[in-house]
Amino acid sequence: MIYQVLEYLRHYWGMLVGKTSTLADETSGAGISLDPRLLLGIIILLTICMASSFWAGSIAGSRRHPLLLHALIGAVAPIAYPATIMFTLDLQGAKEREQAKLDEEAAAEAEEAERVRLAEVMGRSPTPEDEDAGAEAESETFDEEYFKRISRNETGQLTGPWLISYNNQSVCALNIAECLDQVVVVEIETPGGDRQRIRIRYVLIEGCEHA
Repeated sequence: MIYQVLEYLRHYWGMLVGKTSTLADETSGAGISLDPRLLLGIIILLTICMASSFWAGSIAGSRRHPLLLHALIGAVAPIAYPATIMFTLDLQGAKEREQAKLDEEAAAEAEEAERVRLAEVMGRSPTPEDEDAGAEAESETFDEEYFKRISRNETGQLTGPWLISYNNQSVCALNIAECLDQVVVVEIETPGGDRQRIRIRYVLIEGCEHA
């Protein structure tokens, strides 16, 4: 950015010196006397305005803002304007991109929360991406209502298998067959490969999660 400003100034200074020399020759030939101090002051003022204009335009262009507009303002308010926008002019579109990122994160969090809620409604422990299954199990009440809720999915199909912990032991239930007042009836596979139904009292159940 500074290199561009210096290049513009060098080009402008050469042009300004040439024009001044020509003007001095013409006025001298016409017998018109110019005050050198006034001429020098005008040259310095124009140089400052042009430098400020190039500076402001360069800053605006590098931050994706309208270059010409800021260059004109920089010429009208020399030095002060480009010095101000150097610290206050943000990259165009940065705020919009930041807001879009925040919206995406919020949407992702809402989607994650909804997935966990659906997992709970369907009666399964959320996957590791959702949350720790053990933590959920600790907060559950393993009663008739709980097992009725998890026994079937939204299409009415039996769910399972389930790993049920009770009375300091665990059993792998292929499905939940029936939910009674005091006990839950589950179907297990025997060592011989047959299926058998057993009853487990709710008060003894310590945990239940997908196997």
